[in-house]
Amino acid sequence: MRNLALVLLALWLIAYGLLPFLKVPIRSFDVILNVLAIVAGILLLINRESLRLPRNIGVILLSLWLILMGALPLLNIRLPSGEIILALLAVAAGIFLLLKRKER
Repeated sequence: MRNLALVLLALWLIAYGLLPFLKVPIRSFDVILNVLAIVAGILLLINRESLRLPRNIGVILLSLWLILMGALPLLNIRLPSGEIILALLAVAAGIFLLLKRKER
């Protein structure tokens, strides 16, 4: 199941990265990206028993970031300072993931 989560995460990252270059408006593309982010995040969290804290805290933060990035727009929820919170969560996840890479 972890491999499926990583494949979905990879697809989301590719699609999200290509979106600005696609000048063609695709209906429901935002919804698809949001759902993909939520599913990838949930699958990563479900498989958390193999994530062992605190070594894999970066993966857990990434999972939470994916779920929030997908769920907030779908549910039309606006948090005060939500963009800052998401940015800090993304930075923290990235730092922990890089630190884990450096340990290897």
